[in-house]
Amino acid sequence: MESIATKKIELIEKILKLSDDEVLAVDMLLNKLFPVSRGSKKHSKKLQGIWANKGFEKIEDLEAEIASIRKELGDSILKKETKV
Repeated sequence: MESIATKKIELIEKILKLSDDEVLAVDMLLNKLFPVSRGSKKHSKKLQGIWANKGFEKIEDLEAEIASIRKELGDSILKKETKV
């Protein structure tokens, strides 16, 4: 008995040999056999508000704080590189 992996490879090889019209016909047949329901769509996750109430509200100038941290990190990396 063939393994599922072997069967999948054979199907892919057959699909690659199909004409454009045949591909469309197979796609239509598969859509009839396995209809995509509205509930099965991938759900996108909303990230809005994930940082709310985490303390960032207390930072007066967030952009400047981020720039400062990036500079410190960059300086730290450069110091490590010169030690090597």
